[in-house]
Amino acid sequence: MIGEEIVGSFTSFGEMGMLAALALLVLVDGAGVPTVPEVWLVFFFGAHPETFAWGLTIAIVASVAGLGGILIQYSLARFARLPKKVGRVMKRYTDFLILHDERLLLLNKAAPMIPYSGAFVALLGWDLKKSLAYSFLGALGKTTMIVTLTYFTYGGLAREVAGWVSIVVVGCVMGSSLVFSLILKRKYGLVTSAKKSPTF
Repeated sequence: MIGEEIVGSFTSFGEMGMLAALALLVLVDGAGVPTVPEVWLVFFFGAHPETFAWGLTIAIVASVAGLGGILIQYSLARFARLPKKVGRVMKRYTDFLILHDERLLLLNKAAPMIPYSGAFVALLGWDLKKSLAYSFLGALGKTTMIVTLTYFTYGGLAREVAGWVSIVVVGCVMGSSLVFSLILKRKYGLVTSAKKSPTF
C-alpha cells in the first residue's frame, strides 16, 4: 500500500520524519489517492501518547497539509478548463445542501458532502482564501478530536491495547461522519435525485 511505503521511507528520521510522512499522507489523500491518514495519525501519536502537545502538533501538521490537496485539485481544475456544464452540475448539487458557499468546506470535514473540494472551489468561483480558512478550521477540529480521544484512550489503557482501541475509535468517528453525510443527503433529497436524474 502507498501509505505503508510513505511511512517506511520517513519514520527512520524520528519525529520530524513522522511529521513529514503524515503531511505527505494527507497531501496524497487530499489529491484523490486514499491513504487513510486518520489511522496513521493515531499510529504516529502512539510514539509519544503521554504528551498532548505532540498530538496537537500532529493535528496542526495534518490540517495544514490538507490545504495542499485542495490547492492541487484547484490548480488542476483551473488548468484543465473543464466545460461550463461541469460547473453548472456542481452548482445544482450544492444548491440542494444546507450551505451553498465556502462554509460548506467546514461542514465537509464532519460530514463529507463534496468530493474533490478543490475542484468545487475553482469551478464555482468560491473565494480561495475563505475556502482554505474554512477547510483548515474543519480539519483542525476533526484531527484535534481524534487526538483528544486517543490521548484519553492511552491514559486509561495499557499501551499495547490502547493503540488498537484508538484505531477502533477513529473507525467509529469516520463511520459516524459517513452516516451523518448520508442522513444529510437523504434530508435534502440528493440520494433520490441521483437515482432519478442522470445529471447526478
